[in-house]
Amino acid sequence: MNETIKKLLKRYVQLTSWFVANESNQNLSVDQFETVLSEIGTVETQLFKGGVSLFAIDRIIKLVTDKNSLDKPISELTEDQQLKLFKAIFGEEAEWQT
Repeated sequence: MNETIKKLLKRYVQLTSWFVANESNQNLSVDQFETVLSEIGTVETQLFKGGVSLFAIDRIIKLVTDKNSLDKPISELTEDQQLKLFKAIFGEEAEWQT
């Protein structure tokens, strides 16, 4: 996995995590949600173009929506925690390129 895809995956998890955490927040405007959803769509398209499968995207969404899988934003996860998330999405045999 190249660095570009790795960064896109981190961004995708950040955006989807924000959406899940805030979807019931009445203090946020519709415009804020539309902006985030638009960015999610853009990043998802870039991931598909980079070779990430729909199956992998579905696994990311499942992990993000599972309340026990992510207790904090991806940016706050250690490299080891990010690796575990990566392996959960792409399988134990996947390699993390730096």
